[in-house]
Amino acid sequence: NGQVGELKVSWDTEGGEDLEKEYRIRYSSGESGEKTKHVKDKDVSLHLVPGEEIKVQVSVKASFSPEEGHWSSWSKPVGASVPQSADDISLVCSTSDLHNVTCHWNETRYETEIKYKLFYKTTSRNVLNWTEWSSCLPGEASDVCHFSGDEFSKIKVK
Repeated sequence: NGQVGELKVSWDTEGGEDLEKEYRIRYSSGESGEKTKHVKDKDVSLHLVPGEEIKVQVSVKASFSPEEGHWSSWSKPVGASVPQSADDISLVCSTSDLHNVTCHWNETRYETEIKYKLFYKTTSRNVLNWTEWSSCLPGEASDVCHFSGDEFSKIKVK
């Protein structure tokens, strides 16, 4: 979603299309502890501490009426890092030839095991639309990203 401190979580369920569904989302971190939220939709935006590493789980209750049904067991936990400002990791992107872009950041700023991943999208000279977000390919260093454009490209990174 691109917003600092806002993590969008979504999931899919199988079967029971004719049943009414309610969801619980459980999320936890070392800093904020554990919280549970009840929601009706299959996606939710959580407002959290930027850069925080969290674990997320989901449970569903499917029934013909809200008073009936049982909660499923929790899904396996999934880890995520809450979006943060590029300033938080000293992100810098540059080019010397207007074709090849190099971005680097300070991955050691926080004393955690968080690994940052950079995404980028571009426009070209003749096309006004942005490309889809692309992920930097993993290289030898996890705090550097290289990608190509041209002298007329506009580039966004996140």
